[in-house]
Amino acid sequence: MDKTVRFLKSKCVTAFKNSFLDFSKSKIKEDDLKTSIIEYRKTFFEFFKSKIFFEIYQNFAEEICNEYKLIDHEVLFQEVPTPRVFVPNAHGTNWHCDYWYGHGRKTKTVWVPIKNVFPESTFSAIKNIKENNSLLDFYSQNPKLLTKKFDLKGAESMQVCPPDDSAAIFDSNILHSSTKNTSNLTRLSFDFRFTTEGDSSSTKNFDDYLKFHNGKFKKNSHASENTNFLKYICGGRGISTKSQHILINEICEDLGFNLAGQEAEIERFDYPMLRFHIDEIKNKESQYSGIVIASKGIFNNGELLEIFSKINIPVFFALEQEWL
Repeated sequence: MDKTVRFLKSKCVTAFKNSFLDFSKSKIKEDDLKTSIIEYRKTFFEFFKSKIFFEIYQNFAEEICNEYKLIDHEVLFQEVPTPRVFVPNAHGTNWHCDYWYGHGRKTKTVWVPIKNVFPESTFSAIKNIKENNSLLDFYSQNPKLLTKKFDLKGAESMQVCPPDDSAAIFDSNILHSSTKNTSNLTRLSFDFRFTTEGDSSSTKNFDDYLKFHNGKFKKNSHASENTNFLKYICGGRGISTKSQHILINEICEDLGFNLAGQEAEIERFDYPMLRFHIDEIKNKESQYSGIVIASKGIFNNGELLEIFSKINIPVFFALEQEWL
């Protein structure tokens, strides 16, 4: 039988584990069940921003590229991994595959165990390819059945417990779940995805991935690190200005965009401030080199075409995470 999940042994996995546990010592007490999921996740995200994490991640990316014989300049890695905090008696995720959630057919998930990974606390996966594919075909033809309890139809599942110093890796079409943590300890892990450029089967925005080239990570975003963006806020369009500020600030921080200033639109007329800044940037008379707008929903389709046609400057819509 062809197994659905493979284990990759690497010193980087041990380094991730030891570095996180050392990093979190001052923040999280040993097996403290009173620590909230929010605090755990916050600590993970702080760790993901650390220099030590970046160094290990870059080394691990190189190992993965070598293991899968990938051409490095075509490989994209999720910039910020997803932390998984699975407390006792908690429900995780129902049976699913990542492809159903928009990840492309070329995408693979790497699951890194950190702490308290046991058969009772880990996640499950369908054990072999043939049974996995049979279930995929069944639910693809009967998607309404996903609203009911997932029926494995006799397929054998496995508890994913990687050996020491190992991570689990599986394709986007592999069915898996974390239905309940029946242990009395909080399981900590994180996962990330990698894929190759040009995968049209993916619905994801790859601006928040890192490109791996010549053994190094670099931003895959259209925006240069030296780009100074104008935050553009427009009231009176059915999207609260407070929500616009929050959305733009959070997305730009996540993507590493530099917001050098902001402008509020004069609502009673035909977008005069937006037109002013577009002309200034086009004529290289502005301190800004691009504009971030909360959403395309601020404009109707006719306005989008009329205002933004042939302007040839960076304009980014935060909600859709799309470039003009």
